[in-house]
Amino acid sequence: MRLWTLQFSLIALLFLPKPSLGAAANTIGGFDLFGFKLTALDQGLGKRANSLGQALATAFPKDFKAQDFKENYYNGHCFVSGPDQYKLSWRDSETEGFEFKVERLKDQKNCASPFSEGQSFKGASLQPAQFFPVSRSHPDLQLGVSTPAQVQKELGKPAYASPTKLIYVLKRDMEKEKGCGSKPSEGDFYGIELQLGFANGVLQSMDMVNSIAGEC
Repeated sequence: MRLWTLQFSLIALLFLPKPSLGAAANTIGGFDLFGFKLTALDQGLGKRANSLGQALATAFPKDFKAQDFKENYYNGHCFVSGPDQYKLSWRDSETEGFEFKVERLKDQKNCASPFSEGQSFKGASLQPAQFFPVSRSHPDLQLGVSTPAQVQKELGKPAYASPTKLIYVLKRDMEKEKGCGSKPSEGDFYGIELQLGFANGVLQSMDMVNSIAGEC
């Protein structure tokens, strides 16, 4: 009787639901900024830039043309909405990988380029309804409003957390991390990531990064 019970239990285990990657992994896979999905970063040089261009051209047809987004392309744009300025910057580089960042520049009039010293990006004014939500998939995440606790409630547990940054990782290259001497315990990954920056406990930036594509 005991043997039969044990056999039945083992058979039942085979049909139990398999463990998932967790709510955070499932949620982060569908994350987007202005319709540009984090999963789109897992494409080759130029293709990910083109995907970004298509998303931004759809979201802001007066300000962007998809064909302008190419490989080894560095650029940005700023939008003024109410009292705040929001900077969009991006690069798709053979040596530096891919990055698309949206950040809130409170009380700053200059929209400086992070790529070239002394250079500023073009700007335009938008009504809040034209710019928000920044993330179509997670509209409750708001620049200048959301706290780290609210972000984690929405996206789950991050791969790295500090008072000023949360990092969610969609894909990692651990061999490259070892070879390049990175320190994952300090948030230094080689992967496809969503990096969220905070100032005074409030969300200030959302940054999509593919560092696997770049060099050490």
